[in-house]
Amino acid sequence: MKKGSKKQRKRSERRISNRKIPDSGGKIVFGNATLCSQLLRNYTDMDMLKDIRPEYIEDVTERFVPMFTEEREADVIKQIHIPGGEDINNLVDCIKERKPMGLFDNWEGFDVQKEQKIGERRGEKKGEKNGERKTMIELVCKKLQSGKSAKTIAKEIERSESFSRKVIKVARKYYPDYDVQKIFDELYPSKAK
Repeated sequence: MKKGSKKQRKRSERRISNRKIPDSGGKIVFGNATLCSQLLRNYTDMDMLKDIRPEYIEDVTERFVPMFTEEREADVIKQIHIPGGEDINNLVDCIKERKPMGLFDNWEGFDVQKEQKIGERRGEKKGEKNGERKTMIELVCKKLQSGKSAKTIAKEIERSESFSRKVIKVARKYYPDYDVQKIFDELYPSKAK
């Protein structure tokens, strides 16, 4: 067994708490009352579920786990409290008789791991971009400390003069230390967090 593949597997095992891949999406959706209510509200063709809210959904999995011969990571049982739920008996009858209810007709599933990787890539790109910005700020500050003008700094770091002026204007507030993080936070408030 290669070292690299063992390390990758360990990293993957830490990242995915539900190792039964096909069940991962269900556990995430039904394990969260907000997501569960959104699914029922937006992807069902049932009037009684159109106004469902997270507070109407109660996790009752613990009551039923002893009934299963084997507990799986995706076993989630919810009890839905529907105010004025006169139609609930119709729903229960449909479930008992296994009649199609259109519950998931409009549902387009998604690959949780794929979405997680996309999010990680976006985060990495954002981190790289912010790192580049901080490096540029640091360069401007170092050149500013050596007494160079905005025009000279812009030429040396191959950026626009307006960028240099913008950084210098904020950096002067933090003279003589030129705290790069504080300068970055002020220049890019939406990117700082």
